[in-house]
Amino acid sequence: MNYFEFYQIEEAFFIDEVELRQKYHQITKQLHPDFFTTASDTEQILALEKSTLNNQAYRTLSQFESRMAYILETHGLLQNTPTLPQSFLMQMMDINEAKEEGKNETVMKEVQKMKENLWKEIEPILKNYPQSKNKDKDLQEVLMYYLKNKYLDRLLSEK
Repeated sequence: MNYFEFYQIEEAFFIDEVELRQKYHQITKQLHPDFFTTASDTEQILALEKSTLNNQAYRTLSQFESRMAYILETHGLLQNTPTLPQSFLMQMMDINEAKEEGKNETVMKEVQKMKENLWKEIEPILKNYPQSKNKDKDLQEVLMYYLKNKYLDRLLSEK
Protein backbone atom coordinates (compact mmCIF):
# COMPACT_ATOMS: atom_id res chain seq x y z
CA MET A 1 0.00 0.00 0.00
CA ASN A 2 1.17 3.52 -0.80
CA TYR A 3 2.35 5.23 2.39
CA PHE A 4 0.56 8.48 1.59
CA GLU A 5 -2.69 6.59 1.07
CA PHE A 6 -2.08 4.64 4.27
CA TYR A 7 -2.05 7.90 6.24
CA GLN A 8 -4.68 9.52 4.02
CA ILE A 9 -2.47 12.48 3.20
CA GLU A 10 -1.72 14.08 -0.14
CA GLU A 11 1.49 13.03 -1.90
CA ALA A 12 3.85 15.95 -1.42
CA PHE A 13 7.50 16.68 -0.73
CA PHE A 14 6.57 19.06 2.07
CA ILE A 15 3.97 17.56 4.39
CA ASP A 16 2.48 18.46 7.72
CA GLU A 17 4.86 16.45 9.89
CA VAL A 18 2.81 17.10 13.02
CA GLU A 19 -0.25 15.57 11.35
CA LEU A 20 1.85 12.62 10.18
CA ARG A 21 3.17 12.02 13.71
CA GLN A 22 -0.37 12.21 15.14
CA LYS A 23 -1.66 9.67 12.62
CA TYR A 24 1.30 7.40 13.32
CA HIS A 25 0.68 7.49 17.08
CA GLN A 26 -3.06 6.97 16.62
CA ILE A 27 -2.50 3.84 14.52
CA THR A 28 0.21 2.62 16.91
CA LYS A 29 -2.24 2.85 19.81
CA GLN A 30 -4.99 1.07 17.85
CA LEU A 31 -2.65 -1.80 17.03
CA HIS A 32 -1.11 -2.24 20.47
CA PRO A 33 -0.71 -5.99 21.20
CA ASP A 34 -2.75 -5.67 24.43
CA PHE A 35 -5.85 -5.12 22.27
CA PHE A 36 -5.30 -8.39 20.43
CA THR A 37 -4.58 -10.86 23.25
CA THR A 38 -7.94 -12.59 22.80
CA ALA A 39 -8.10 -12.11 19.02
CA SER A 40 -7.71 -14.97 16.57
CA ASP A 41 -4.29 -15.83 15.15
CA THR A 42 -5.34 -14.28 11.84
CA GLU A 43 -6.36 -11.00 13.50
CA GLN A 44 -3.11 -10.91 15.46
CA ILE A 45 -1.08 -11.47 12.29
CA LEU A 46 -3.02 -8.76 10.43
CA ALA A 47 -2.48 -6.32 13.32
CA LEU A 48 1.24 -7.10 13.34
CA GLU A 49 1.47 -6.60 9.56
CA LYS A 50 -0.37 -3.29 9.77
CA SER A 51 1.84 -2.23 12.67
CA THR A 52 4.93 -3.05 10.61
CA LEU A 53 3.54 -1.05 7.68
CA ASN A 54 2.81 1.85 10.05
CA ASN A 55 6.41 1.85 11.29
CA GLN A 56 7.90 1.60 7.78
CA ALA A 57 5.61 4.30 6.41
CA TYR A 58 6.34 6.68 9.27
CA ARG A 59 10.10 6.10 9.09
CA THR A 60 10.02 6.85 5.36
CA LEU A 61 7.68 9.85 5.31
CA SER A 62 8.99 11.56 8.45
CA GLN A 63 12.37 12.38 6.85
CA PHE A 64 12.57 14.72 3.87
CA GLU A 65 15.27 12.80 1.94
CA SER A 66 13.62 9.41 2.35
CA ARG A 67 10.23 10.94 1.48
CA MET A 68 11.72 12.37 -1.73
CA ALA A 69 13.28 9.01 -2.62
CA TYR A 70 9.98 7.27 -1.87
CA ILE A 71 8.02 9.57 -4.18
CA LEU A 72 10.56 9.06 -6.96
CA GLU A 73 10.50 5.30 -6.37
CA THR A 74 6.70 5.07 -6.42
CA HIS A 75 6.72 6.79 -9.81
CA GLY A 76 9.29 4.32 -11.14
CA LEU A 77 12.08 6.87 -11.49
CA LEU A 78 14.79 5.21 -9.41
CA GLN A 79 14.71 1.81 -11.13
CA ASN A 80 16.46 2.91 -14.32
CA THR A 81 18.48 5.85 -13.11
CA PRO A 82 19.29 8.23 -15.97
CA THR A 83 22.76 9.54 -16.61
CA LEU A 84 23.59 12.88 -15.08
CA PRO A 85 24.15 15.75 -17.53
CA GLN A 86 27.60 15.89 -19.12
CA SER A 87 28.20 19.42 -17.81
CA PHE A 88 27.62 18.26 -14.22
CA LEU A 89 29.90 15.26 -14.67
CA MET A 90 32.64 17.53 -16.05
CA GLN A 91 32.31 19.77 -12.98
CA MET A 92 32.66 16.70 -10.79
CA MET A 93 35.85 15.70 -12.63
CA ASP A 94 37.28 19.16 -11.98
CA ILE A 95 36.31 18.94 -8.31
CA ASN A 96 37.87 15.50 -7.94
CA GLU A 97 41.09 16.74 -9.56
CA ALA A 98 41.18 19.70 -7.17
CA LYS A 99 40.69 17.31 -4.24
CA GLU A 100 43.60 15.21 -5.46
CA GLU A 101 45.71 18.36 -5.59
CA GLY A 102 44.96 18.95 -1.91
CA LYS A 103 42.57 21.87 -2.34
CA ASN A 104 40.00 20.32 -0.01
CA GLU A 105 38.87 23.49 1.75
CA THR A 106 38.23 25.29 -1.54
CA VAL A 107 36.52 22.22 -2.98
CA MET A 108 34.24 21.81 0.04
CA LYS A 109 33.15 25.44 -0.17
CA GLU A 110 32.46 25.05 -3.89
CA VAL A 111 30.47 21.84 -3.35
CA GLN A 112 28.44 23.47 -0.56
CA LYS A 113 27.70 26.43 -2.84
CA MET A 114 26.58 24.03 -5.59
CA LYS A 115 24.22 22.32 -3.13
CA GLU A 116 22.75 25.67 -2.12
CA ASN A 117 22.21 26.65 -5.76
CA LEU A 118 20.58 23.31 -6.55
CA TRP A 119 18.22 23.79 -3.61
CA LYS A 120 17.27 27.30 -4.71
CA GLU A 121 16.36 25.92 -8.14
CA ILE A 122 14.34 22.95 -6.94
CA GLU A 123 12.59 24.34 -3.86
CA PRO A 124 9.76 26.09 -5.78
CA ILE A 125 9.07 22.90 -7.75
CA LEU A 126 8.98 20.86 -4.54
CA LYS A 127 6.63 23.32 -2.85
CA ASN A 128 4.24 23.51 -5.81
CA TYR A 129 4.27 19.79 -6.62
CA PRO A 130 0.79 18.96 -5.22
CA GLN A 131 -0.78 21.62 -7.48
CA SER A 132 1.46 20.98 -10.49
CA LYS A 133 -0.16 20.61 -13.87
CA ASN A 134 2.90 18.79 -15.22
CA LYS A 135 3.97 16.36 -12.48
CA ASP A 136 5.95 14.15 -14.86
CA LYS A 137 8.22 17.04 -15.87
CA ASP A 138 8.53 18.19 -12.26
CA LEU A 139 9.43 14.68 -11.11
CA GLN A 140 12.18 14.52 -13.73
CA GLU A 141 13.63 17.76 -12.37
CA VAL A 142 13.34 16.44 -8.81
CA LEU A 143 15.13 13.26 -9.92
CA MET A 144 18.03 15.27 -11.36
CA TYR A 145 18.21 17.29 -8.14
CA TYR A 146 18.12 14.11 -6.06
CA LEU A 147 20.92 12.43 -8.02
CA LYS A 148 23.13 15.52 -8.12
CA ASN A 149 22.58 16.19 -4.43
CA LYS A 150 23.49 12.61 -3.51
CA TYR A 151 26.69 12.93 -5.55
CA LEU A 152 27.58 16.21 -3.83
CA ASP A 153 26.80 14.73 -0.39
CA ARG A 154 29.22 11.91 -1.16
CA LEU A 155 31.92 14.44 -2.02
CA LEU A 156 31.31 16.31 1.25
CA SER A 157 31.54 13.10 3.27
CA GLU A 158 34.91 12.18 1.69
CA LYS A 159 37.13 14.56 3.60
